[in-house]
Amino acid sequence: MNKSEPKIAIIISLGIAIVLWFYVMGEVDPNVTQRFSNIPVRIENRNSLEEKGLILSADQEYTVDISVYGRTTSLYNLRKDIEASIDVSNIDEKGEYSLEANIHGLPDVVQLKNIYPEKITLEVDQLGEKRQEVEINIEGNPQRDLVVMSHSASPRSVALYGPEEILKKVSKVVGVINVEGADSNISQSVPIQAVDSNGKVIEGVNISTSRCNVDIQIGKTKKVKIEPDFKGEPNEKYIITNITVNPKEVTLGAKDNRLGNIEKVLTEEINIEGIQSSVERVVKLQLPEGTNTVGNGTTEVKVNITVEEKVMKDYQIKTLKVINQPEGMDIIEPKEVNISMRLEGKSTDIEKLNVENIVLYIDLKEMLEGENTVKIQMEPLERITIKTMTPNNMMVTAVKRATANEEVAEE
Repeated sequence: MNKSEPKIAIIISLGIAIVLWFYVMGEVDPNVTQRFSNIPVRIENRNSLEEKGLILSADQEYTVDISVYGRTTSLYNLRKDIEASIDVSNIDEKGEYSLEANIHGLPDVVQLKNIYPEKITLEVDQLGEKRQEVEINIEGNPQRDLVVMSHSASPRSVALYGPEEILKKVSKVVGVINVEGADSNISQSVPIQAVDSNGKVIEGVNISTSRCNVDIQIGKTKKVKIEPDFKGEPNEKYIITNITVNPKEVTLGAKDNRLGNIEKVLTEEINIEGIQSSVERVVKLQLPEGTNTVGNGTTEVKVNITVEEKVMKDYQIKTLKVINQPEGMDIIEPKEVNISMRLEGKSTDIEKLNVENIVLYIDLKEMLEGENTVKIQMEPLERITIKTMTPNNMMVTAVKRATANEEVAEE
């Protein structure tokens, strides 16, 4: 055998092995293109934006889809190693930026074919800050005859951080607490959120604290009437004919038993000095110490004062009633009574007033034996007053009545 023959055989075998390997790899482990979807994109160097007073307008999650080319065995279970990122360290001012995502985790034998989207658009805004009061929305109702007297939140205000344009949309920061069926004070921690004018939660706003402590004071209630507190009198030619208060009543709440002695609530002082026409006043209530209004929260009421011009009319009264005549006394009074009176009131009342409606009387309760000067009085007439009365008193003589024995002795 030629010495070169073994070498040739080896070379031929190696060649056949290589061909077979390529054949097997082509058939068993071929090169393929594979798509990986929804690869999360990590935003790198956010801190560098904040250091420049900037922030991403939308704090959202970004994803990309990629296509890669490689052997089946190389692509197997590759998904867990793939990462995508965008570096924002080179952004120096607010604006809109379209940046390519960097793909990491692909082995050298795998080729990146394409990325979709090719670029991701980021909105960068100035980093803003504002302070906002915390509002507490109370839902539900305590047990019957109990009411929420007051509530407080701690902290009372919070700091908001985020894109300036988003912060402009914040109308308030609210927390919600439910008091349904409560029979005592409540202290509870509740979450708070930034919302717009429609109550919709605004995303992308960071709050200095995510919760606040709420204290609810529960108290008793009582409904009382509202009474106007007037100062002064109308012009002397006018008279008050009607007063209306709207609402007429108010429900008070208190933390203790102080409601027991409260029957009415006065308004603040209403000056009607010298008025010559009807007036309307909106006035606050003078709430008793330690009480609050509940229900619709009324703290102001509307008071209407109607005035009419006074009129006067003269009357002649010829009858007089005697009341409280002492026992054992006979009364000697004038045989004729003729009393002149001038009465004053609103025109509609005076026009309807007849002599028969006017009752004059003398009260003999303090009568002594002998002559007595007694004041003539008139039974009250609504909204009508006496301007003059002549005479306004009369002389009455009281004589002790004789007993039966005294009458016999005289005989």
